[in-house]
Amino acid sequence: MQYILDVDRTLFDTDRFKQDSESYKRDGVWESGIWNQLNPKDYLYDDVIPFLTSLDKESVGILTVIRDYLGDKGVEFQKGKVELTGVSELVSWCEYMKGEKGEYVAERCGEEQMVFIDDEPGQIDSVHEHCPEVISILLDRKGKAADDFVAGRSNIHIVRELSEVSAILEQYG
Repeated sequence: MQYILDVDRTLFDTDRFKQDSESYKRDGVWESGIWNQLNPKDYLYDDVIPFLTSLDKESVGILTVIRDYLGDKGVEFQKGKVELTGVSELVSWCEYMKGEKGEYVAERCGEEQMVFIDDEPGQIDSVHEHCPEVISILLDRKGKAADDFVAGRSNIHIVRELSEVSAILEQYG
């Protein structure tokens, strides 16, 4: 099984980080030395390392979106976050992209079953539209997603924690 995971609000507690780091922003962008002031490992959710270490590194990749207005600074920031948390050592690849993830995930679809985990319903929709055979998991850590999001749609599930993913995947053998 292949896994593609998002970063913000999936692996990294972005909301808490934003609260703690507001004073390090200049013109809406974090200063380049932010990671000298705050330890990004402190913002990984508790279930991330156990989940990633339970998987074969070669079967796991990171796909994260960079907002257009951030440009190269956004890529630099996300790369720093992924590397300094240690997540990059637990996955085989990391991609930093713009836009919707569906087409990109579809390009990676092969013979092996794929699992896509993200916190954004729009990204789940994009993946489902481009490759409905992918098992898409909406990671809803705050419990705000409505059950009707998955109603009548195969291969889409909602979880609150990464520890719930294995139970879902048991359904697929």
